[in-house]
Amino acid sequence: MSRILLFCFVLVLTAGLRAHGSSTESVFTGVTAKGERVFGVLYVEGKVWVVDEIVQHADGWQDLLSRRYAQDRKSAQTILDTIQQKFLHLQIVNPTLDLQPNPAVLKGGSLWPTTQAWDWEWEKRYSQWLSENMTSDFYSKYGIATDCADVAYAARWIFARINGLPAANRLSGSGVLLTNQSLRTEWAQLPTAKNWFEDKRFRAALNYLLNQTYTHTLMRDSYPVAITTENFLPGVHYLDLRELSGHTQLVHRREDDQGILPYMIIESTIPRKVRVLNKSLFWGTEQAKKNQSGFLRIRWPLVKNNAYSLANSEKMPGYSLEQYSPDFIREKDRPYSVEILLRLNPNLNFAKLAESGYQNLIHMFQARVDVVEEGFRQCSKPSCPGDSQLYEDWSTPSRDKRLLEMTNQLELLSNLPFPDQIRDDIQKIKNQALSSVAISLANETFTLKALIFAWKNKLFSSDPNDEPGIRWGLAPEFFANKLQRDLNKVLSQRKLKISREGDNLLKRDLIVSGKYCEHFSQEHCLRFTQNELPKPFQLLGKTKSLQQWLEFSLWLNSDPLQTPANQWGALQEGAKFQRLTDDVKLFKVSKDGIGYLEMKSGERQMGTIGSHGIENEPLPSSFHWINLDEDTSTAWAISDQQLLHYDFKTRIQNIFALPATGEATVLSADSSQILLRIQDSIWNLKLENGDLKTLWNAAVSSSRFFESQVLLGKIGDQWTLFDFSTSVPRVIPTNEDLSSAFVFKNTNLHIGLLVNNKSIFINKENGVLTDVSSLGLVAKWSDGLSRALVYNPSPKLWSLLSLDSNFNIVSSEKLSKWVITHGNFFVAFNTEFVPSIYHLKGEDFAQILPLADEAGPAFTPWESLPWTLMKLKTADDTYRLRNLENSQILYEGKPIYVITEQSTQTYAFSLVEGQRETPLISLKNPKKPALMTGEFFSGGRITSFLDAAQQKISINRGLILSYQGFKFWVEFQQ
Repeated sequence: MSRILLFCFVLVLTAGLRAHGSSTESVFTGVTAKGERVFGVLYVEGKVWVVDEIVQHADGWQDLLSRRYAQDRKSAQTILDTIQQKFLHLQIVNPTLDLQPNPAVLKGGSLWPTTQAWDWEWEKRYSQWLSENMTSDFYSKYGIATDCADVAYAARWIFARINGLPAANRLSGSGVLLTNQSLRTEWAQLPTAKNWFEDKRFRAALNYLLNQTYTHTLMRDSYPVAITTENFLPGVHYLDLRELSGHTQLVHRREDDQGILPYMIIESTIPRKVRVLNKSLFWGTEQAKKNQSGFLRIRWPLVKNNAYSLANSEKMPGYSLEQYSPDFIREKDRPYSVEILLRLNPNLNFAKLAESGYQNLIHMFQARVDVVEEGFRQCSKPSCPGDSQLYEDWSTPSRDKRLLEMTNQLELLSNLPFPDQIRDDIQKIKNQALSSVAISLANETFTLKALIFAWKNKLFSSDPNDEPGIRWGLAPEFFANKLQRDLNKVLSQRKLKISREGDNLLKRDLIVSGKYCEHFSQEHCLRFTQNELPKPFQLLGKTKSLQQWLEFSLWLNSDPLQTPANQWGALQEGAKFQRLTDDVKLFKVSKDGIGYLEMKSGERQMGTIGSHGIENEPLPSSFHWINLDEDTSTAWAISDQQLLHYDFKTRIQNIFALPATGEATVLSADSSQILLRIQDSIWNLKLENGDLKTLWNAAVSSSRFFESQVLLGKIGDQWTLFDFSTSVPRVIPTNEDLSSAFVFKNTNLHIGLLVNNKSIFINKENGVLTDVSSLGLVAKWSDGLSRALVYNPSPKLWSLLSLDSNFNIVSSEKLSKWVITHGNFFVAFNTEFVPSIYHLKGEDFAQILPLADEAGPAFTPWESLPWTLMKLKTADDTYRLRNLENSQILYEGKPIYVITEQSTQTYAFSLVEGQRETPLISLKNPKKPALMTGEFFSGGRITSFLDAAQQKISINRGLILSYQGFKFWVEFQQ
């Protein structure tokens, strides 16, 4: 059996332990009162921890007393401690783990006579036998249980038994040699036969061998081989004993069916049982390490005067350490597996390999269609119970696993670091394959891309009792059915036991449902989003749509420290929230809880934020919302010829006629003023005492408006600046071409623009232009332009400049090569000193210094908020979060690694090192238990942008949380 031992367990008994072995193997041994030796063996395989307890009797034969499994290292060590306690009075002796030249040999009689001796000719015959006989169902056909190392062991012994060759291998723990001349007393009574598979004596010995060996024993019985076409034959096996990756793969074919790959591997897995083996490619990326991994061959048994031993590795044919050499991989960044393939076939066509692989994958999916259809016919009347032969005949777990493994291998192939031309060819083949129609079901076609999506997300079923639609999980109706079944199952089980795995399954379902349309046709997408997701159904005594139930899963919490109500998602009921979908262009929340939502389609909603989104305020026919003033909770709406002003606090609504006819565009709006472009005219209007008055208007063409309240436009042929920072704009004519200008600053006296790669300021009073490009790249200006934060690319240096009224440099303070700006704050990093924090306040960049008991800033401020996290000058790991403007302490305790950016400074996300989940804490009362923990909050954050497309979020309250592409604005009730 294959075993991967993960750590050296130090066991201290009366006489102490003298442990020896590799870093991934741990064995202890002792002697019982009867004089029998006992071995404790610890290892990990397939990410499952295993502890074996073995007893060796006086005659040298050994038995497995127990085998127990654990999910983690700590649990496995506890099991080993339990075994230790049973033998507290044992004398500890050194376990036999070294490669001994003459190990003890088990005797007793003959399993089969030795009539031949291993040599290179027999090795080549063994390779030929493997190629012709070792199919994926070989062991299942003969009822032989395997795990990964057993595939190599059993093949070798079966071939030796057929041809009268000697066989010999070490056993676990004791290291004694089991040979074809080792016969246990109870086996002697078993009958033999000419055919190996009918020979019960041989079958008993083979089962004993496989149950008493593992991957480390196989490593000790093997030797590394040269990677050459002459030497690399079927029968070579790849071993990997590295931590958490232990596995054995047997090369069983010299080339694949299409003659493209130089070799193919076959493999089993844990637990040891009768199974169909998996055939695949080998795509290991890390170079092999001596005594840990590599391509190996089993050492030959030597027989002299009826005495058995194993040949020295160095004397075996093809022995070589070349695969461990630092220069074995001949090109930088080439994966180990690619180097192996190219050494066996220098002309290997990887594009052809990819093409063949995708064609094979499509054929595998097509073959499953008939199996599923026939299986449903066989099991529809009557059904096929899980323990019946019909179920075994028509269920498809192995087939479905091979489909997934083939998919993963092709994906790995496409991601290997090939030269550009090969990578482009493979990508082209991949794209063509993914877009091609692979199967047809119930008069609907599905592409390979859709099938791969279904397999990677386990949408299918292997149960032959399920109808074909469920077996595939592709069509929208059956995908929705799968999601609903998962919800029913997890929420029902949750009544008995809250499970993190169950909660995460529903969260994964939510993510997969959001990606369905990316992988299926438009017709399937519309059926899913418009027909299935809105369908209501009842769970837990409540009725929600499928979409709402899936989103509800984000609020489920498996943290035992949370209240039962919070574990069942009560925070969703006690919070206002708004789902922000990908088509959201703009989202605002006022200080009074009024929300404004604008979609990319142009649709707008505005109204009170309710418990499940915006309770949209109805508008008169033909009107649509324009904007929301966040401070006053007032809003404007517009129709073809009218304006509407609405006060959400007083519920007063006024409608006014537009001052001119023509298409109207809103440039800016606040609580009482609105700036419009109507045809080629600009209108500045103000609401006073219930009337809408015109403050200013002018004929302006080619106009562009900036958030700094500056309008660039033409009056006639002359470019003009219009400063709307006052009610009646200041008009500043200029001869400068402003067609592509950008306004970056607007002060009482100057307007700053980027024009034709120049930075200029225009004096509002006299129109004089001053070119300030020579100062460098200015990142921040003070309000009166007397101070500037500047970057000069040539010396790669940031500086703080003091300027006179003519923009001449009065003084300069060098900062560092690295500066990060956050709103009105910036942090200068210097590798030799503690980072310096500066705050732009009016005309000065004030430096923020730590308090007396603070060691210095640990984190920079977040966005425009005046926050910093300072480590305290104390022995323990204590930090302080404080407001830089007034030194108010917001939080003191363990480090906060993620801080929200919302201006009310109410919440923070705390991720303490070693903590499994990210809790949301309240800065109002940080000593209380976390408001909520869970995966939902791992990506929780406040952000200024939804994405790179300048989709802005503006909020005065609440948080924006994100999880795997899903974004919500949330305001909790504390």
